[in-house]
Amino acid sequence: MRRLMPVKTGRISPRMLLTALGVSGALVVWMVYLQSGGNPTDALDYFSTNPAAPYPPNTFHFPYPPVAIQAMAPLLGLPFNAFVALLRATELAALVLLTGPATIVALFLPPVAAEINAANINLLLAVAVVGGFRWPVLWSVLLVTKPSAGVILLWPLVRREWRRLAIAISPAVIVSIISFALQPHAWLDWLAYLPGYGDTPGWPFPIAIWPRLPVAIVLVMWGARSDRQWIAVLGTILAWPRLYFLSIALLVALLPPLAHAPLTARIRRLFGGTPRVRAESPRSSA
Repeated sequence: MRRLMPVKTGRISPRMLLTALGVSGALVVWMVYLQSGGNPTDALDYFSTNPAAPYPPNTFHFPYPPVAIQAMAPLLGLPFNAFVALLRATELAALVLLTGPATIVALFLPPVAAEINAANINLLLAVAVVGGFRWPVLWSVLLVTKPSAGVILLWPLVRREWRRLAIAISPAVIVSIISFALQPHAWLDWLAYLPGYGDTPGWPFPIAIWPRLPVAIVLVMWGARSDRQWIAVLGTILAWPRLYFLSIALLVALLPPLAHAPLTARIRRLFGGTPRVRAESPRSSA
């Protein structure tokens, strides 16, 4: 006898309402900045970088590998205000993807607000960190922007997921080879620039990357062995080349993996949530 399917109602869940509220809040923030301008310091650094010579001596504007400025070059032809508006729109979209129903709260967190005001790309890279567990190709973005954050590749390495590892590395290798063929001098300048970069820690993080990196490696490996994505994400954040106040915004990347952690499921059951039940096989029904 065929089991009747439950009839779906048009009821809107609290999660959907909160997410819609967060999207509305993000749009309001974007429009406010569109009118006021804010203080887009990081966007100015990107915009003022010369793609033909991105690493002039004695400057700290663009520490990313040459691939990054080459990819950004088409956008540098936009008016500066349009460039800033585009960066902020993508950052806000990334925040919604990462925080969902918690977006309306995240918007008012000081590091997140400062990140959006500065028009940086940390939240976009946070999406790449989290999304890479499902689509490993996103981890390539980290390799060509924040190479030290490539410690996340220890996840598939430790778990011997060779195909995922290849998918994550291959695009970065290919675009880097093409980039070097187009501008070999830029790569040589970048390599010469790195020792002078120095990773001067920013407030409130007094520790440079080299003492942090071994701890980050241990965390990612532990997360891989114990199947805890949030620990691997935390290790990747710790491996960020330079940590400063805006970097605290990266912690919102912990929300998606924590939402699916076993402890979170137990807390939901404690407060009356209904655990997910595996659907019965059609053969098991009478």
